[in-house]
Amino acid sequence: MAGYECPLCGKDATHLGPHPRHPRKLIGHIQCGTCGEYFATYIAQRALAHLRREPHKVAMISGVTRERAEQGSPITILCGSEQPQGKEPIGVRISEILETMVPHSDEERIDRALKNLHRRGPHLGDSVPLDPATDYPLLFAENPVAMRVILKHMVQSG
Repeated sequence: MAGYECPLCGKDATHLGPHPRHPRKLIGHIQCGTCGEYFATYIAQRALAHLRREPHKVAMISGVTRERAEQGSPITILCGSEQPQGKEPIGVRISEILETMVPHSDEERIDRALKNLHRRGPHLGDSVPLDPATDYPLLFAENPVAMRVILKHMVQSG
């Protein structure tokens, strides 16, 4: 669908329509160049749009969606009392993502960032191409500037 906005980051995205293997009818199958591929119920999409006022939380959720997309296992984002259904791709509530799936310390953030970079260049010394405009979620960064700060810290700390 043209002219679609990613509920999470607000950038241009593609709504892929119903996924044939997804048991839910009221679901968005979203492909975003920044957040990756993920599913979100319509209720969760509205909640994510409201969450944009909290950039750190959005960065953490976007980091998880991008990480899972690059691992080939996109998640389904739920909201409030919504329950996972059947064989849907890992259904998890926004609150659960923030409580259990995001890095909670700088050390964990750096560790997860290194793992994400390693998946892109699995051999020691490989060059890992990054586009600051779209790849900052791989480092759980809020924006391209924060991504550069995290990369600089990683280099300085060896």
